[in-house]
Amino acid sequence: MPDHSDSASLTDSGGNARGEIDTCTLSMPAARAFSNSSRSTAMASAKPMKMPRPRRSFTAEFKAEIVELCERGDRSVGQVAKDFDLTQTAVREWLKQAERDAGTGDGGVTSSERTSSRRCGGRTVGCAKTSTS
Repeated sequence: MPDHSDSASLTDSGGNARGEIDTCTLSMPAARAFSNSSRSTAMASAKPMKMPRPRRSFTAEFKAEIVELCERGDRSVGQVAKDFDLTQTAVREWLKQAERDAGTGDGGVTSSERTSSRRCGGRTVGCAKTSTS
């Protein structure tokens, strides 16, 4: 009888023993899978990868409406995001930006500062560039 110190039991979905496998004769990746049953279970139940959604852009007015809905307090950020097919991360960023614009945020760049910086090509100090059109 072979030494079973290097073997793993096979079980069916009901937990009934179906036999043993000698992990010494398996390739290294297969032996690792049998030696760590929690990992093999996790790999078997892994969800297929989703394709990333295309990048979308939203108007300032739309973002302001979403921020207003969140600030009312009758729905959570997650619920507002779900209702409008948005990511929670995007909605939270819009909330943070609205706080910055109101002067109560974390000290980050306000929307008007960002617009000014873009107009000046990223230079904010001493920018004298004006619209010539």
